[in-house]
Amino acid sequence: MPLRALPPGEHAALLSELWNETFARHWGWCPLSPEITALFVLEDGSALDTSVIALSEGRPLGFCFVMPDDSSHASFAPGRTLRPSEKLNMLAIGVRQAGRGRGVNYAMAAHAFLELVRRGWKDDALAKLAGGNVIRALAQAETVAARLQRERPASTATIEALDQKATRIHSGATRSSMRHAERSAPHL
Repeated sequence: MPLRALPPGEHAALLSELWNETFARHWGWCPLSPEITALFVLEDGSALDTSVIALSEGRPLGFCFVMPDDSSHASFAPGRTLRPSEKLNMLAIGVRQAGRGRGVNYAMAAHAFLELVRRGWKDDALAKLAGGNVIRALAQAETVAARLQRERPASTATIEALDQKATRIHSGATRSSMRHAERSAPHL
């Protein structure tokens, strides 16, 4: 889900929460408050369109934060200025423990990179943003895909069949919950 799809005012709080949880064990990690994070996710900024939140069962599982061509967050030594040929970008990907090893990071990065391509970015600029690791990342994505294919066969289920199954499970759970509530309710 694009970060912009969140209601205004929720971008910074959710991104801060995900950032702090997913990077907590990384060397050099620095926690970010929602107030600091809000400086990176301004309503008129491009980061809301290029960044995504991964969801699993409606709950945030991870994020891919991309801030393209934005020098507003840079600080320079006295007398140093940004040359027109220099571009400042930021890429950060964090996945909660429950989503690790499932390729969530690659899916989010692919979405963000496709948005940048749509905006006219070229291969060399994308490679620089990714820290030169595009080939390694793609190779690792292929490894994860192969492992998942070995672990479980491709599903042949249809959307209709899955919807019917979910409806049966939900309605059965609801009836069971209601019977339990009736049995355990105090009698007045």
